[in-house]
Amino acid sequence: MSNTCAACHSTKKVEPCGVCQTLVCRKCTQFLEKYSFPLISPRPIELNEKAFCGPCYVSKIGPIESEYNQIAAKAAKVLVWNKAKAEQTRLMDRTEKHLEVSDCEDERDVLMKLAYLAVKDGHNALIYTKVVKKQVRNEGYQTSRWSGSAIPTTVDESKLRPDNG
Repeated sequence: MSNTCAACHSTKKVEPCGVCQTLVCRKCTQFLEKYSFPLISPRPIELNEKAFCGPCYVSKIGPIESEYNQIAAKAAKVLVWNKAKAEQTRLMDRTEKHLEVSDCEDERDVLMKLAYLAVKDGHNALIYTKVVKKQVRNEGYQTSRWSGSAIPTTVDESKLRPDNG
């Protein structure tokens, strides 16, 4: 087995690609950070690796990344009605199964994960949204964990009346 990079034929230190095990040097390696794609849950097996050769990154991670970016952009525009505004959503379709997320860092993270799941299922709104904060104490150290649920639905935005308040 040769200790040269498959891409640039350098004799510098090489490491195997996470998918195909081809040896590549650090300069030619495409790295995937641990916190890339935070809204995807559960994560595909390909995203558990952290180093890829160029062709594997393009063929395995590239499509996931482009789909993720498209869905995340739509998720940022999802309409959200919380549980207190239930009277405004009484005529909206509630036939879809509740979406639930847990163990999130903050309220925004909960809403983005719920919105991502809704857009992935083809919806553009969340109704009856409930976000819960739980205090977690560990021997003098305290932190908060967030969870939430919502019903995804599709709303015709042209029929919405602008809010005057």
